[in-house]
Amino acid sequence: MCSGADRTGNKQQIKRHNTALLKINGDTVFLSSATESQRNKQKITLPAQINTVVAASNTNLKVGNGKPRQLDMTAKPTDGRLVKDGLVFQQNFTIRSFDMSSNFKISTEALMNFLQETALNHVRSIRILADGFGSTRQMSKRNLIWVISQLQIEVDCYSLWGDVIQIDTWMYASGKNGLGRDWHVRDFKTGKTLTRATGVYLMMDKTTRKVSRFIEEARKEINPFAIHCDPIIHNNGKLLKLDIKKADQVRTGLISVPHSVVESHELFAITLEYRKECNRGSVLQSFSRIISNNNEGMEFDHLLCLEGGQEIMRGRTTWRPKYADSSIEKV
Repeated sequence: MCSGADRTGNKQQIKRHNTALLKINGDTVFLSSATESQRNKQKITLPAQINTVVAASNTNLKVGNGKPRQLDMTAKPTDGRLVKDGLVFQQNFTIRSFDMSSNFKISTEALMNFLQETALNHVRSIRILADGFGSTRQMSKRNLIWVISQLQIEVDCYSLWGDVIQIDTWMYASGKNGLGRDWHVRDFKTGKTLTRATGVYLMMDKTTRKVSRFIEEARKEINPFAIHCDPIIHNNGKLLKLDIKKADQVRTGLISVPHSVVESHELFAITLEYRKECNRGSVLQSFSRIISNNNEGMEFDHLLCLEGGQEIMRGRTTWRPKYADSSIEKV
């Protein structure tokens, strides 16, 4: 329901139905400063993203006491189940080697993939799924699909290779025309909260690509499985449009966080507000501005727009020092 990116030749193309709009790992090219002409004319060739994963047999992973870390091989992923009177869907996942970034922790992209997977499996488990991306039967009859309008994620702790995570997800009404969905991610073994996330979905006409009202027929399908609750993340602050003339980083592509920040910090919180759909072959420009920078972390405002200036997405990210509160020694 979101847009991501793939590459054809040296040009970055837009591909539908990927999960993450922002990739935070891998080598990137940044402009330290940009004039107006550079913003309009300069194109940057993106090097391939490389995440180096070293085989565990060749890597000495240790916890704080210096003892080798034992991977949990007993718990197994499941297809999921309904709990709490059928109102909450619960599913387990094992963190695999290709789910990790180069620091041996789950990547943001993999985490968002797990969130999307549980959301779709939830709709399938309650037997109202009509197609592969969450539309109900009544929505499908009217050519309607879900689009996500806002997503907020807070990560307390990143899982490691071999860990088993347990994700609970549930639905609730969000305003007049929105459907809210929350996720609570815990460590399967300890029960410790790892991640909280909340999203708001709207209906869109598949042909006209315009947002639709929430049809009553679909509401009747969903209401028996919806919870009356507040969002798991309470952050009602509206993101303001970033003034591109004051941007600290400008580039063609999706990533607008300096590589030095990715090396020294890890993503703690992200808020995304989607404003417009982009299509395959669209050329995107990404802008970012540092809002705060102190010992506790850094905060950025982001803007993703088409080459012509139309807004695609507004965002805000919060980054904390990477090894400030980690039980794994830096390799």
